[in-house]
Amino acid sequence: DSPDGVRRAARTIVDKVHEAGGKVVFDNKFVNPAMGGYMAVHGDVLLPLKSGGTIKGEIQIHLSSINNGRSDSIKEQSHKIYEKVRAGSGSRSDAIGAMRLLYLSGVKEHAEL
Repeated sequence: DSPDGVRRAARTIVDKVHEAGGKVVFDNKFVNPAMGGYMAVHGDVLLPLKSGGTIKGEIQIHLSSINNGRSDSIKEQSHKIYEKVRAGSGSRSDAIGAMRLLYLSGVKEHAEL
């Protein structure tokens, strides 16, 4: 669970997708966070099917300090705030500030990000 771990995971994904004859394009949201502070690495993946078609998918790589798979993770807390604002409850600017603080708390130990 470190920036190097995220890089190794992305490299492994690239290698495996290429071995399967597919393509992957990454978007590093640590470098360009979303307005609400969301940070991760997303990979858009295209894999060939034996039938001749392709399947498209997305892979998200998170630091466990942001998304540990639990419902109380920073990513999930932030998503709940987002959903409330989307439903018309609460201030958008307050929500963006709260989400940014959540994500910053998840990366504070990784100053190199």
